[in-house]
Parts: sequence; structure tokens; C-alpha cells
Amino acid sequence: PDGGVDARLGALTPEAFAAGVARLSGPGFGPDAPLALAVSGGADSLALMALAADAFGPRAQVLSVDHGLRAAAAGECAMVAGLAAGLGLPHQTLTLSLAPGGDMQARARAARYAAMAGWCRAHGIARLLTAHHADDQAETLLMRLARGSGLAGLSGVRATARIEGLTVLRPLLGHRRAELAAITAARGWAAADDPANRDPRFDRTAARK
Repeated sequence: PDGGVDARLGALTPEAFAAGVARLSGPGFGPDAPLALAVSGGADSLALMALAADAFGPRAQVLSVDHGLRAAAAGECAMVAGLAAGLGLPHQTLTLSLAPGGDMQARARAARYAAMAGWCRAHGIARLLTAHHADDQAETLLMRLARGSGLAGLSGVRATARIEGLTVLRPLLGHRRAELAAITAARGWAAADDPANRDPRFDRTAARK
């Protein structure tokens, strides 16, 4: 129900978030283990950063990626850096240069993960948190169904994964996009708006609609 927004905000507390991350991380996750956060400046990833700041403090290091595809991206990364500094979190912008061509979203994703994994290895960080949520999960299943995947192919987004040798954790998969947007709005933050999220050429945009 619409009246459940406050209740959902209350349910996703820093304590519950920290417990979820620890559960996904497994027994090797100590109280001082550093984490990296993938934060683009969108409402979902800003909510991730807010929760991680309250749950883990400066052991959570923020990574933003400028793919070199949009002029506004540098400003969005700078915005994230400023918000991270206000939370007492270290921040690093990773700058890429992708050549024009087809399948841009997939190539950008691969380059983004490779850059973040390389940075994490260089800084002794074994875990990267992303802000994938329940709406992303539904969109992914619809996309795979539209491509003709059988039941075996409809696995969706996993809560944990190994990408480029890095452990990727998605502790927000049980929460909706609107809930995360409400967390960001409650901080008074204006999220970045990537026009690719509305571009009808991309399969995910159609699935989202």
C-alpha cells in the first residue's frame, strides 16, 4: 500500500543492512574488513551509500565510474564525491574511455566492473557492493524471457557473484526502487538522471516500462 513507505524505510535500518551484508559475505567478514561501493549518483546507489555510511563508516570506500560517454558524467561523479565527503567516506572516480560501437551497455558494464575490480585488488578490498534491487530483478527476468530463455535460463540477478575475480554483493535485492528513492530523498539529495534509463533502444528500458 502507498502508506507503507515509512514502514519500509524503518525496515531497512543500518543494522539490518549491516546484518545482510555480513550474511552474504560469509564467515571471513571481520569487523574491520574494508568494502567498496559502486555509486553512480542515481537514487538507488545513493541510498546504498547512505546505508553503508551509517552501517560501516569509513571502511566503506566509494567508487564512481565515468565511462567517457556523457559530458554530464564528470559532474555526477563530483557530486557523489561531495556527498561521500560529507558522510566521511573515501571516494575515487575511475575514468574510462570507451570507443563508439554496438552493444554499448554491455561493453560499458564489462569495462566498469573490470575497472572497479582492478582498483579493489590494488587496495586490498575483496568485496564490492552494488545497489541492484527487486525492480532490477524483475526487469532482468522479463528481458531473459523476451529473449526466449527456458526455465533454466530465468535465474535472475544473484545476491552474490564473482566478477573479474572480485566478490560482488547485492544486499538490496529484497527491496523496491521506490523504497531506495525514499531513503535518498529523506537525506535531501538530488539524484543524477542518466538519460540512457529512458532510451527506448535499450531492452531494459522496455522491460522497465
